Amino acid sequence: MAAAMRTPDPERERLAPPAARRRRPLVERLRDPDSYGLLLLLILLLLLLTALVGERPLGRVVVTACSGATALFAFWTSRPSARVLRWVTIAIILGVIGGSLAVFFGSGTLLDGASRMVIALLTAASPMVVARRLLRHPRVQGSTILGALCIYLLFGLSFAYLFSTVGAVSEPFFTGQPQATLVDYLYFSYASLTTVGYGDLSPAGDLGRMLAVSEALIGQLYLVTVVALLVGNIGRGRIHPDQG
Repeated sequence: MAAAMRTPDPERERLAPPAARRRRPLVERLRDPDSYGLLLLLILLLLLLTALVGERPLGRVVVTACSGATALFAFWTSRPSARVLRWVTIAIILGVIGGSLAVFFGSGTLLDGASRMVIALLTAASPMVVARRLLRHPRVQGSTILGALCIYLLFGLSFAYLFSTVGAVSEPFFTGQPQATLVDYLYFSYASLTTVGYGDLSPAGDLGRMLAVSEALIGQLYLVTVVALLVGNIGRGRIHPDQG
């Protein structure tokens, strides 16, 4: 009877070996801050889903909704202020609705360009929110490394949506390819971010070229500075400016 009435000890549960810890449901883990492992999985699933559904109308609606959900989860798990999260949620809902309606009105319309711009801006803002959260970590830990990797992948996503926005406003974006798909933009974005440079796709305009060069520079500088520094200092505490 006494054992049944015993309250759980959080400290003992935290110090228990992994096999003895209670497995937490996925819904409960989604509510936690710093769930960057789940965010990384969402980004990878989004890339795979984009390649599978193609450019079918229903597929584009699903990809737009999943893109908005991924950006929203990046904000949610990074714990911005309630006001920021509320406005981001409203903007993502409007962007998803606009993108879904643009599927039926056709690409290249003002609604299509506006919805893509909203998703592009929110996806571009999500790495900054994640970085702001990582700077508050008292020491470099596993979630810090996962968050840094999420920032890298979010850079690729944000540039892909930015390229698609430019392409929706002033086609064609790529040389010798009048119609580009979202898979084309994602492929070109990550090829530029990693400086692979396959050469099968190249931007037609000056703005596209400068954006591609900027992405390549950001990707390389980020890997050799931020990620390398975090990996080299994993497990160590931070030195704050007020500590000298």
